[in-house]
Amino acid sequence: MRLSFRDPDGFVFREQGRILRCIYPEAATGFHNFFASDFRRKLLDAGRICPSWILAEQEARQFAAGLPVGSVLVEHQPISFPNFPWEWSPHMLYAAGESTLELAEGALLNGFLLKDATPNNLIFEGAHPVFIDELSFSQTDHPETVWRPCGQFVSTFLYPLLAATRFGMRLDEIFTVSREGLDTARLWQMTPAWRLFLPPFLELVTLPRLASAAGTADSADGYRKRP
Repeated sequence: MRLSFRDPDGFVFREQGRILRCIYPEAATGFHNFFASDFRRKLLDAGRICPSWILAEQEARQFAAGLPVGSVLVEHQPISFPNFPWEWSPHMLYAAGESTLELAEGALLNGFLLKDATPNNLIFEGAHPVFIDELSFSQTDHPETVWRPCGQFVSTFLYPLLAATRFGMRLDEIFTVSREGLDTARLWQMTPAWRLFLPPFLELVTLPRLASAAGTADSADGYRKRP
């Protein structure tokens, strides 16, 4: 049974009571580079990522039916009590967001990029957020001028936190309706006019909304990779 969604590099599934990740052949080299890195070892020692190990070829054969030839199989240590963003408190979402930013900064300093920024990449082990998607790290020699998951981070962390703390929305009201959190248009509609010109709404809601209305947010050139 697949437990992950829309990852172009692989997927997580449960088999015989074990949590496994299939990594497609085209993503194997990048994964091995991250898996063998000092950066990953530091994260593992600090309890920031979920312990995992690559299955030996002989052991992997029993799970290989139906998987692309050349795939790598990784087994993850299960979290003792699985939990999800729609079950969290705002304080937990804040801690997960803070951890995500720290991981993104650490990755950049160690020659990697964090490709996405969603609370679905973390699970709490006790009181501590643990990152569970190692395929989100990609190696790079040319850091980009813009962190491309920034919009996703705003939609899935900052906007839900704003809605929870300023308007009393529960996280289950947000994340059970949409895994992608809230968009700018929804926050714009929820926010009283006078608040739209005060921080943090001015920079997080009003300016992006006006920029989108002007058409700059839809420019394809804005997403072009640059060294």
